[in-house]
Amino acid sequence: MVGLLYALDPVACAHAPLLLSEVVFTFFLTLSLLLLLRAGEEPRDPTPIALSGLCLGGATLTRPISVYLWLPWSLALAWAWPHRFKRQACLFAATALLLPAFWCARNWTNWRSFSFNPVRVADAMFWQAAAIQASIEGISMDDSRAKLANEFRQLYPKPSENSVEESRLLHAFARKIVVTHPMQAIKLYPISVLKMLLSPGLDLIAKAIWPNQSVPNKQSLVNKVMGLGTLAILEQRPLLWIVGGWVCLLLGLNYGLAALGFWRLYMGRQRFVLAACLVPIVFLVMVSSGGWVYYRHRIPILPLLEVLAAASGIRALGLRR
Repeated sequence: MVGLLYALDPVACAHAPLLLSEVVFTFFLTLSLLLLLRAGEEPRDPTPIALSGLCLGGATLTRPISVYLWLPWSLALAWAWPHRFKRQACLFAATALLLPAFWCARNWTNWRSFSFNPVRVADAMFWQAAAIQASIEGISMDDSRAKLANEFRQLYPKPSENSVEESRLLHAFARKIVVTHPMQAIKLYPISVLKMLLSPGLDLIAKAIWPNQSVPNKQSLVNKVMGLGTLAILEQRPLLWIVGGWVCLLLGLNYGLAALGFWRLYMGRQRFVLAACLVPIVFLVMVSSGGWVYYRHRIPILPLLEVLAAASGIRALGLRR
């Protein structure tokens, strides 16, 4: 299922050189969800729960974006399971933390830092600061990143001794910009969510097919949500209407079927299945959005939406509730 979605989505194809780790991440995360559903509403057998937690830990090692997912997921499971099975949520949390804990211990041994991935955290904050700066000054993200990088180097002209220390300084530098403009960060967040979930990504696809073609640098709301120069690209390359239509159809089917599955589960009062499915979906939407948003960030969410769509027929799939 994961491989099929990546093969059918033109945005994923355009990002093919960058997707090796994301395919593995999506596989482990989807498997973790399926194992939880296999455990069911009254999980007498702890094996699927322990394996589910280990799969979540494996997903975190592949892409640190899920490093905190264990906490809301465990709390949701403790809420959804009957009282006599609530200890199983602790088992899920413990196994989910096992592999990341070993990695944090390794980081402490090598870098004297317990942070799971300090470099990635700094990069995310820097991208958020660049997006805020670009929005305020009306410049492109590339120009904004270059400007901030130059300011950072002027502030710290001497290179740090290691990448962890460099990341700490970069994070502190970028955080000042984000804290100084909180309302701008709040305004950018819903735009980035819409862009990740709804945009056909035609600017990226056009750049992959015609790398020498210039893309109009418009800063309108339509372009912020749908992608840079989307309407102009469609005028220049009418063939992309077909590609855009296919992407919209693929997204529409996923979102529509997931909404139908959610409604059936909600009406059937299946709170365990809803908790198991909705928590990772909402979590990924929240942490994948921001100044660093990419179209491909929605791809790991799509298999989870398909599981939600099929979850209302769990008995037909042979899974115990």
